[in-house]
Amino acid sequence: MLARYRAHTERRGADYDQVDRSKSKLNQRFIGDADWMEKALAEIERMKAKNFADELETLEKQNRQKVRMRRLAEGPRDPWRATKHGPMRELILTAHHDYFAGDIDAFIDPEAGNSREKEFVRLAKAWLLEHFGDDVIEAHFDRDEKTLHIHAIIMPRATVEITREGKTYGTRQMLQPSIHPMIKNYEAAQDSVGEWFKPIGLKRGQRHKSKWRAAIKKKKKPKPKVFHKPTRIWRQEEDVRLAKEAAKQERRAAKLAKKQRRMAKKERRVDARAAENAAAVQDVEAIKAVNDAIVSGALQPDGTPNPECAEEPDAVASLDRLAAVEDQAPSSVATAKAAVQKTAEGMRAAVREEERSRMEQAFRSTFIAIRRVVAVVRTVERILPVGAREKVTEALERIEVALPKTQRTAAREKVILERAKPRRGTSPKTGPDDRS
Repeated sequence: MLARYRAHTERRGADYDQVDRSKSKLNQRFIGDADWMEKALAEIERMKAKNFADELETLEKQNRQKVRMRRLAEGPRDPWRATKHGPMRELILTAHHDYFAGDIDAFIDPEAGNSREKEFVRLAKAWLLEHFGDDVIEAHFDRDEKTLHIHAIIMPRATVEITREGKTYGTRQMLQPSIHPMIKNYEAAQDSVGEWFKPIGLKRGQRHKSKWRAAIKKKKKPKPKVFHKPTRIWRQEEDVRLAKEAAKQERRAAKLAKKQRRMAKKERRVDARAAENAAAVQDVEAIKAVNDAIVSGALQPDGTPNPECAEEPDAVASLDRLAAVEDQAPSSVATAKAAVQKTAEGMRAAVREEERSRMEQAFRSTFIAIRRVVAVVRTVERILPVGAREKVTEALERIEVALPKTQRTAAREKVILERAKPRRGTSPKTGPDDRS
């Protein structure tokens, strides 16, 4: 018991998660010396030796030789009766954390220290000495945990008379906790402590034991007794509870992160849609501005400036509006102009196609008419004089030779025009076809 107590005092050999190591230097012993345990164990050995010597002397005087020889073989005995609580007692004195935390002096002047803690230690020392005297072999206070508390070891020394058949044969030095009223009756000790500390604003805790007895007396079911839970068990349960809480927090964080990702994705979609709408609005404004500039004559149908209308008021106003839109959305204006140019090119291509078709039709009609004329002339040439007939025949032969050549030239020009037409997804050729 003493070794375990010292290990706790020195913070050795156990898990002290509740201890703030930086404050352990503030712990202080106020009763007993540093070697108090060694002195206590040495005193117990002296008590054992003296009791053994006195017992042997008594047996010698009584001439009880057999018992004396048996006791010599057994050796000295511990100077206490074996109980589950042991021969010594540890007392712990403390108050609620809020009581010490409410000290206004420590708040005003931190260097002066907590006056409530000082008064509590002073009264605790006085109470221990008042009720246990020199039997308090060690007492100290701990300040490295949440709440200041005091530990004290009571070594209950007692001189017990050895009697037989009403006659006293001697005395024994024993450790007997019941000689102290405050140990014999813990409720009396709680009452005493409550009265002792009342001047500094503390009061006794609830009387659970008396309430329990009163309920039993009235044949009522009492509330379950409150048992002290060992720190080791409490810490294990607390570790399990904290692990479950951490897992719960992790699940909650994962769920929140997933929700945030969904919200971010939704926001990106909304932003993208808003950007698309804004771009569409800018495109509409750009098309309208370019169209107005073309209508006013400031721009030609292909989107290029029109110098002839550069000074007209409507043209100037439409160009100003177009410049304002271009400052806000240059790409939209460029796209609109490109669309206008593409439309103009398409229109010009359509006109060229229509003109080419018309010319082809005209060529075709001309060739047909020429062939008809040639047929008529060949019919008439047989009735012409010989000299005139030869000249007509020579002219017809030249026509017959030139006509196919003209047709081939027209066909070749048609092919060149077909190749020069821009195909879908390609740019128009910039030079003549080498195969023409």
